[in-house]
Amino acid sequence: MSDKLKLLTFIILATWCLQTGAQTYIFRNNYYKHLEGKNKNGQLFNLELKSSNYQITGYLQNISEKQILLLDGEAKNQNIDVDIVSNGQNVGKAKIVYETDSTIKLSWFENKKLLHEISFIENYKTSMAFENLSIENSKKLLSTKNSPHANIAVSILYPINNKDKIIASKITKEINGFIFDDKSSENIKLSLHKFTNNYFNDYIQSNKEIIGNGGSVEFEFMNWERSINTEILYNKNNILQYAVSDYEFSGGAHGNYSTLYYIYNLKNGNRVFISDLFLAGYEKYLSRLIHAKLKDKSLYSDEVPISENFLLLPNGILFSYPPYSIAPYSEGQIEALILYKDIITLIKSPLISLMIQQ
Repeated sequence: MSDKLKLLTFIILATWCLQTGAQTYIFRNNYYKHLEGKNKNGQLFNLELKSSNYQITGYLQNISEKQILLLDGEAKNQNIDVDIVSNGQNVGKAKIVYETDSTIKLSWFENKKLLHEISFIENYKTSMAFENLSIENSKKLLSTKNSPHANIAVSILYPINNKDKIIASKITKEINGFIFDDKSSENIKLSLHKFTNNYFNDYIQSNKEIIGNGGSVEFEFMNWERSINTEILYNKNNILQYAVSDYEFSGGAHGNYSTLYYIYNLKNGNRVFISDLFLAGYEKYLSRLIHAKLKDKSLYSDEVPISENFLLLPNGILFSYPPYSIAPYSEGQIEALILYKDIITLIKSPLISLMIQQ
């Protein structure tokens, strides 16, 4: 075949692909997808999928059986192998295949037996589209081979290409505010760049004396580490539940960590607070319920504040308290699940009704 004929054949095929809407998935190492689908029996599923440098995490929700499962695995080209986890236990494996950029087929196996085959398609009618930005970097304190160093790893999900630009901009600024302390900007990439530079500058400035004396210290105490990871835990019915996990070690006996939750009403972009969910006068009763759940913890006080760090689950509200907030570090991050049935007379928000239906 001549070169001219090869070129003509290529043009014809390319034109046909464009005209027929044929798509080829282009693999990316960082992304987020919200997908909806069903299996051959008509059972409905939601899928939240995030890739950070080819590491895959996400959530598979069986709506019909009100079951939420964690996904954890690795991407290899267009195929992804993940473990399916429930309550910390591996309950199966899944193979995910990208058919196009917006459609996925998930095959769920238990003991090598095919349990479900689910076809998914991206859907953002009552949810929000996101992109994932991930970086990993390090900086040495000294020029020596075994110098102490600072490591930073950040994976940020941020709104992109949404039909409502005003709401997307509003939530982007919120994310920029609580992660990078820059609520006036919606440029996530620039904020991350500044944040990383400031982190390394702080590392150098905090260890000037060590640099001056040639680094004659025990190096392991001079290694810094910062890790920030974001997850979308719910993104449907115009409700967004966004989680930020943060770990930092900059010397001392141990590092500090926390997981913070942020909930948004996607109809207006407003953050949802506890007072938005309940009728007036809820405070004392709800506080007593939380305290009763935590009676086996070494609390600082008998009066437990109602945390604004909460998550809406299908069966109740999970209140979360970072280390040191209401108890010693040894207690870790403390959580109290308050069931909807115990607070049903106090609830005023339709958001909870939507969660219960799920």
